[in-house]
Amino acid sequence: MPHHAVLCGIAELGPIAQADLSRTVRIDPKDMVTVLNELQARKLISRTRDARDARKNALAPLTPAERRQLSALLARLIVTEQT
Repeated sequence: MPHHAVLCGIAELGPIAQADLSRTVRIDPKDMVTVLNELQARKLISRTRDARDARKNALAPLTPAERRQLSALLARLIVTEQT
């Protein structure tokens, strides 16, 4: 479920540095890269270089479309848990 934790973290805290999110949701930085690559490939997140420090990746806040997708996923999880 790291994808869920990452999406919720970005939704709640974004914009946020990748390393800060990794510490916040307690996912190893190496594992975080894999999760973020998968989410970005599915166009669920946006990742860019931090304007203040090019060594860091910044995770943009979720767009309205990304928020709708997250809400739909959460709704499906709730329905699944109730059945």
